[in-house]
Amino acid sequence: MIDNTIYISHDHPIDSNSLLSLTNFLDSLKSSPSSDQILFANIKEDGLADHFLNFQRLILQAFKDVYFFDMSVPQHLLFSQKQMKCLARSSEYENASLMSSLTQGYWHDTFTNSLDVLFQDAVSHIESSGVSPVCFVSPELHSSSVDPTYAWEVILKLGLFKASNFYLCTDFPTHAYEFFAS
Repeated sequence: MIDNTIYISHDHPIDSNSLLSLTNFLDSLKSSPSSDQILFANIKEDGLADHFLNFQRLILQAFKDVYFFDMSVPQHLLFSQKQMKCLARSSEYENASLMSSLTQGYWHDTFTNSLDVLFQDAVSHIESSGVSPVCFVSPELHSSSVDPTYAWEVILKLGLFKASNFYLCTDFPTHAYEFFAS
């Protein structure tokens, strides 16, 4: 957030003039809302719960649902207390089941290329979570040396991509779409 405006940026913005504000993003969707799309909001700054609560009505005019993730644990608790849907992270360092009572889904992340554990947890969460979102963070998002198509091949082999509650976070959405469509 800069000057009380929320900007869309994974990393801390240096120049707000080159960034897209949340307001402008939502305004651009008014003419073509997508009733079947879900917004996953990666929260990188503390203190945004009330701001997003104010935007939630506008967000839900453009999207079927919205889920918040990647915030600090105190912020996760705050978002949950405000009845905002949150995802808990599962990784080689974090046990998502510890947050199960405060989450409406999971996202699976790895920092050491430990894909085996990641896939085991993803399969378990897809089987147990019903319709709750289960997101998989593709390795290239953390500058991993693992080729993302290797991870996608495992997703394909395990059939994860067929689950209606499975989502893939990637820097290569077009490539991923073509990979899974073939």
